[in-house]
Amino acid sequence: MQLDIPSPPSLPAPPTLVHYTLENPWPVAALLVLVAAIVFSIYHQRGQPRKALGWALSAAALAGGLVVLGRFIVTPREAIADATRSLVSGVAQADTAALDSALGDPCTLYYFQAPDGLDRAGILAAVSRFFEKGSAYRLSGWQIESLQTHAGGATTGQAQVKVLARPEQWNLPHHSWWRIDFRKGNDNVWRATAIMPLAVQGVDNPSGR
Repeated sequence: MQLDIPSPPSLPAPPTLVHYTLENPWPVAALLVLVAAIVFSIYHQRGQPRKALGWALSAAALAGGLVVLGRFIVTPREAIADATRSLVSGVAQADTAALDSALGDPCTLYYFQAPDGLDRAGILAAVSRFFEKGSAYRLSGWQIESLQTHAGGATTGQAQVKVLARPEQWNLPHHSWWRIDFRKGNDNVWRATAIMPLAVQGVDNPSGR
């Protein structure tokens, strides 16, 4: 029995400067703290404690400022990641109200049982039918195993997400990879406009296309 599925090609990597200053500032902040310690030690050994303290405090302040900046500025990639988590959670928990907020208008789901696509209303109905309590695919547990995001422009982006699900009826792990296209609305909220499975455990052509 196949226990896992192949991964799709990765989405484009983010710009290095944006990633390490806003999305993940910790490595740079740690480096600045290390530099602060080294500079402090050098000037302190030279008998220049005031200069040592000045350089150390400057580097430490820069490191702290970088972390604060990263916490308060949400990049498009981070916003798309949050939107993806909300969408997956809405499906997994059959929370159609949350899912309704996560879907754009229009939004289309392409999969092997609907290769021509389900519209927004069809997606909500399918989630209710398949994942609500007592239904065939009701989940006892789920988690996101991998999540990639890419902002293709100011208002468009994509996510690739790998989900591990455990249906209640057989309680065995089931893996799937999904591609989700997003668009940012006039309210600055990112919502899904197209959803398609890239790989599904036990299914040869999950998109049906």
